[in-house]
Formats: sequence, structure tokens, C-alpha cells
Amino acid sequence: DLWFRLRNLRWPQSTERELPMLPWFALVSVQGPDSEAFLQAQLACDLRQLLPQRWRYAAWCEARGKVDHTMALGRASADAWHALVPAER
Repeated sequence: DLWFRLRNLRWPQSTERELPMLPWFALVSVQGPDSEAFLQAQLACDLRQLLPQRWRYAAWCEARGKVDHTMALGRASADAWHALVPAER
């Protein structure tokens, strides 16, 4: 089951290692001093509560507030994020 796999996904101990990938997902990385503000404006979840090296489900909404797609969002550090999105997106 997908929730079990994401919940047990281990964060890499070294920043040089890639995140372990599931074949049906693609990884999108966002980083920089304004990354949290950018993502908070785009996603329907409270990113301030997400601690580094933790994951949370998030929804990316269109301008009218309708969910375009969902993802698992991980906080790598204070200004770096990783999103696991379906590979076909």
C-alpha cells in the first residue's frame, strides 16, 4: 500500500545521495530563500508545521481552488523541498 511505502521511506543520511525512488513517481526539487513562501502560495497544506526530513501529503490547486493533483512533499532543510509526484504528470 502506498501510504505504508511513503511513511517508511527513509531520508538519505548524506546530501550527496539521491532520495530512494519508486518507479511510478518523479521527483521535483524546489530550493532557495523564497521556496517556502512560493510553495505555501501554490499548495493546500500548512508548510510551517512540516519539520525537516519529514513528509506530508499536499494538493496543488488551480486558480479557482480545484485540486489539480496531489503529491507527497518532503522538507529537506529550511529552504529545500522535494515533491514526489505521479510520473505521468
